[in-house]
Amino acid sequence: MRIVSRDAVRWTIATVFDKDVGTIEPGKIANLIVTTGDPLELITDVRYLFIKGQPTSLENKHHRLYEEYLHRPKPSVQRRSFSFSRTQETFPRAPAF
Repeated sequence: MRIVSRDAVRWTIATVFDKDVGTIEPGKIANLIVTTGDPLELITDVRYLFIKGQPTSLENKHHRLYEEYLHRPKPSVQRRSFSFSRTQETFPRAPAF
């Protein structure tokens, strides 16, 4: 009984969705990404994104903020450099056992 049910479900899914999904062709539903490499690697860039066959913008808040602050003026105040001139004699030594 289980085999018959499973095969019936597989046949139904294949018949109903085969006309809409499965390959990249005109008229079918397509979610697609175009990347510079492996999509699971951190160094890979997404170049294009298509959802339901329509190009989708890759613009987001983080990208907009990055672009906005990329060319901001550099601070004119020089930062003070700190040097620690204390010697070892300033700190108490641990007792020798």
